[in-house]
Amino acid sequence: MPGTRIFTASFLIVAAATLSSAATPVYFPLQPGNSWAFRGISPWYNAEPVTIEVQGTEHLSDRDYSRVSFLGRTLYLRSTDNGIVSFNVTSGGETPWLPFDAPVGTSRPIEIEPCTKAAKVESRTAKVKTPAGEWENAIQFSFEQSCADAGMTTMYFVPDLGPVAYETTTLAGAVRWELIYARSGSTTAESPQVAFTIALNAPVYKIPDVTTMLVRLTLRNTSGQPVTLVFTSSQSYDLRIWNDKGESVYAWSADKLFAQVVRREQLTAGERTFAFTVPLASLPVGRYVAEAWLATQAREYVGVVGFEVTQ
Repeated sequence: MPGTRIFTASFLIVAAATLSSAATPVYFPLQPGNSWAFRGISPWYNAEPVTIEVQGTEHLSDRDYSRVSFLGRTLYLRSTDNGIVSFNVTSGGETPWLPFDAPVGTSRPIEIEPCTKAAKVESRTAKVKTPAGEWENAIQFSFEQSCADAGMTTMYFVPDLGPVAYETTTLAGAVRWELIYARSGSTTAESPQVAFTIALNAPVYKIPDVTTMLVRLTLRNTSGQPVTLVFTSSQSYDLRIWNDKGESVYAWSADKLFAQVVRREQLTAGERTFAFTVPLASLPVGRYVAEAWLATQAREYVGVVGFEVTQ
């Protein structure tokens, strides 16, 4: 009998491992904060980049959904064993959004957008190349449209990253949209670029428990070309805080002196980070915007972020 027990336990372990390995990959991670940006490519079409962003969660009809800004529309999505479903706030019911579990060659009805009525899995090993990266394990959907010359025709998703490319049709012709930036959990992908960001260590500061705010400024260069920074003094950066009335209530450089000397710095590749603290004791309870910039000869690198002070 002991042998039987060991055999049974071993069988269960193998079965569990088999089921785990056969599970559908996470093609569209729905954690809040995940975001994707795309640029349109067409010989006749010039448009602003578009985005997909997981903005938060909503509890609807006794279930939790991810609130997603999807190419200009707000959707409420939920992952299931069969793929992703969408909650219709008007009818109060769920409809299939994308069937990530469908076998290759299978078509199923969906409601990913108004002009799309069905999705077909064309491949699970599709090759996709975008400015943000190149993959060989994408799931590719083709879509059956219900509108003439309008809507999405195909879309690609990469496991643990999300959507990386899609194509649409219009009266003037087809447009291909390619990923230029993605943040999906701990995974990021981006096209070569020069970027400047401002980050705070918290969105809300409770006074008097917290008396300072940590600010981090980052200049990132992945463009492949050097960036030259020209400063007109020993000051490298500055920050100003505005209240919800549009009034300036704090300037980081107001009580500081800087040597008047022109200097040049070059960032060939990678990141340059500046970190400093800002006192909060003088700020009344309310909502604020922090605007920071590099103190270069021309104000070329500027970032803005909101925060709140409470008691």
